Amino acid sequence: MLHIDVWAKAAHESLAGVPLPKLYGTEKDWPTVADSGAWRAATDRVFRTAGEFAQAIERFADERLKDIVPGRQYDFYYLFHGIVQHNLYHAGQIAMLKNALA
Repeated sequence: MLHIDVWAKAAHESLAGVPLPKLYGTEKDWPTVADSGAWRAATDRVFRTAGEFAQAIERFADERLKDIVPGRQYDFYYLFHGIVQHNLYHAGQIAMLKNALA
């Protein structure tokens, strides 16, 4: 869950010109959750971050879709599609685990 939040937050910040950090293979890419209270807070945070990012995308000017993402060599159009695919992939994993544990 936190991994999804890390990437959505970084992508959201890139809209304001913050370079998208190199997260692959770092401790920041896969943060851990200590307990069930932290898990609930993480769940709330990921939904809040996703909502804020979705609102920012709605306000994002179409003319900027081909602009290069700060810190990357691809454009915002590619980034937006990639974040959606990334989140759906991990949401599917979460659903499968939840189903298996039920």
